Amino acid sequence: MSSARLRLIALTTAIGALSSGGVSLPAQEWRTLEASRSLATAGNGDTLHVRLGYVAGKLALGAANRGTLYDLTVRYDADERRVKYSYDPSSRLLTVGGDSGFAKTFAIRHDHDDADRKGPSPSLALKVASGIPLDLSLRFSAADAVLDLSGLDVSRLSVEAAASGGRITFGTPNASSIPNAELRATAAGLEVAQLGNARVDTVRANATLGHIELDLGGDWTGRTALDLDAVLGVITVRVPGDVGVKVDASTTLGSVETPGFTARDGALYSDNWASAKRSVTIGGRAVLGRVEVRRSE
Repeated sequence: MSSARLRLIALTTAIGALSSGGVSLPAQEWRTLEASRSLATAGNGDTLHVRLGYVAGKLALGAANRGTLYDLTVRYDADERRVKYSYDPSSRLLTVGGDSGFAKTFAIRHDHDDADRKGPSPSLALKVASGIPLDLSLRFSAADAVLDLSGLDVSRLSVEAAASGGRITFGTPNASSIPNAELRATAAGLEVAQLGNARVDTVRANATLGHIELDLGGDWTGRTALDLDAVLGVITVRVPGDVGVKVDASTTLGSVETPGFTARDGALYSDNWASAKRSVTIGGRAVLGRVEVRRSE
């Protein structure tokens, strides 16, 4: 029998008629899903593959306690959504979904405003093991996401946000290098702090009617590349002053803002491009959008 524990607790809250107008609100059936697994029962392979989709609520991701492969807690209204969870030891694949289709983002009932709601609110908290490679594919919409990847070993990263606000933090140097990281914000705001610690070779970021902010602070050496696509959106890149920067991006009724850079041979260069010990090359396009490059002193 699997050592994974799975507990489903139904918390039923009946909302009666409003005394002021006698209007009845629908009852809410709040449930809590809890699941965890130890590293000792992780199964075959070295990498933990995480596929997560979440709609409407608070989303948190961080490091698990020592000896734990994953620890999951989901609180949700069963009248509004379904939550699916599975783990396959043979492939080390953890799948968590809660009506994750982006077309359902606006299908969630809004009978009452979250700001005025008393009692529970939807949330998903996932903690994953440090010290093993992590393949993370995260999709969320109409959510408030805090993804703290500090202390983890991320080998692959894909984050897709729609109609959401999200912050990703690499508070410590990543144990492995990430060949490619994919970031997408659609009508959303996505901020990545200390991206330099991630040790990413190439970052591909798309902001469509949204805003992505990339902070390249952190402990990194050598070269990295950013492939940016701002379509009716804005992508801001914040670069430490010692990093050399080359920008070669196209515009279609858009703009690329690089204060203090020098134009040469069809590209834009920072004044320390030739001498910098670490550097970033920025390409891509701005279509009715804007790419901003800001260097710190």
